[in-house]
Amino acid sequence: LRRRRLWRLITLSPTTPEPASEVHDPAARLALRRVYGLLDRFRTTDRMIFVLRQIEGQSVEDVAAALDLSPATVKRRTAHVLARLTKLVRGDAFLADYLQAEQEHGA
Repeated sequence: LRRRRLWRLITLSPTTPEPASEVHDPAARLALRRVYGLLDRFRTTDRMIFVLRQIEGQSVEDVAAALDLSPATVKRRTAHVLARLTKLVRGDAFLADYLQAEQEHGA
């Protein structure tokens, strides 16, 4: 399950299935490291919100309670982080090429 969640993080799509043969692919590992490097640019709270919502799959209410925030704040900041992370991923030449190749491979 954790690998599946991480794969969704790389592709930024909640419906993309995990390709079993590519989990140990060096390019996939590098892509994951680069995504985590991009996440390091975010404020700690924003990173925590993102991880709890997108990777751990916790509800808005659970994240809000855990971080002592309002549900509206969690929703707003999740959307902000997703938008910014998507832009950063598209602006990273390696990740953009990697995702393009994955989309073509899966199509």
